[in-house]
Amino acid sequence: MSENKIYSLIFKSLTGQLSADQRRQLKEWTSASQENHDLHEEIGKVWELSKNSTPTPPQLDMDKEFSIFQRKLEARKKKPLIRKIGLFRIAASIAIVLAAALWWFAPTPTSTPRQITSTAPAVQELQLQDGTEVVLNTGSSLQYPEQFSTEKRQVRLSGEAYFDVEHAPQQPFEIDLNIGLVEVLGTSFTIRNLPEEDTAEITVESGKVRFAFPEGTSSWNLQAGDRLLIDKANTQAQVIKDPNLNGMAWYSGQLLFDDTKIDRALHDLERFFNIKIEQLDDKLDKCSISTTLPVNSLDKMLKTLHLLFDAEIIKVDEKNYQIKGGKC
Repeated sequence: MSENKIYSLIFKSLTGQLSADQRRQLKEWTSASQENHDLHEEIGKVWELSKNSTPTPPQLDMDKEFSIFQRKLEARKKKPLIRKIGLFRIAASIAIVLAAALWWFAPTPTSTPRQITSTAPAVQELQLQDGTEVVLNTGSSLQYPEQFSTEKRQVRLSGEAYFDVEHAPQQPFEIDLNIGLVEVLGTSFTIRNLPEEDTAEITVESGKVRFAFPEGTSSWNLQAGDRLLIDKANTQAQVIKDPNLNGMAWYSGQLLFDDTKIDRALHDLERFFNIKIEQLDDKLDKCSISTTLPVNSLDKMLKTLHLLFDAEIIKVDEKNYQIKGGKC
């Protein structure tokens, strides 16, 4: 890929003009080598510094002004370089020229709000303007702008969703849950925040996530394999380890148990199917379970527990079950 093509893609990336195919090209180029990654990151940093130190420019013709920028860049490239200059100094020089041009020629982004709601029985998938992928569970809704600002990417969620956020260190991704704010740079995770429930959850699949209650009263930093249990009423939260990522079962389609204590497994079943399971005795207290269960049928799951532990499963009503007896 030519240098002009690369600078064009970075230019459009920082001003929110990339198409899906262009975003893929830039991502492939950035990940092709450490040099490419460092150059892209350096340009982004200088871009941030430059736009914070000068008044807002007038709107200009993007194509016309970028053509001018290209001609200036070509003229600059004809000047001799001192070969002993290191990679980062060259990158910084290019970044300063590029960042200044980007700042002056960038159009004012729009932020028309949109809202999408997933209705029964299917989940809803969508890709946001920055390349972030979102899967909404049934009955959930997401409010988002047509185009993100250059400072941050902000959306609002009600319900449950899976996010695979496009990496952009200079443009944090924020999710407003009403009860608090989730902030990420580039990661994948699920959020469960149903209006009718007293608790909310965040399960992190990869990367890092930060959750903070309003006004920054308390915050938690999460990493892969963490699940945050949030008490909405008391503005408290607790981090538990969820290496099997069962907090994402609605998205993955399975509950995975690997030497998991029975009480933890029953909790995950209760959470997913919105039921209550009562142990009538302590026969299974010391038992663990190792199996993978598809989440398409509660009856099949309960039958599996019966077969694994020789326990009696009693159905009290549609929302309440009991387990009696059994052995490890």
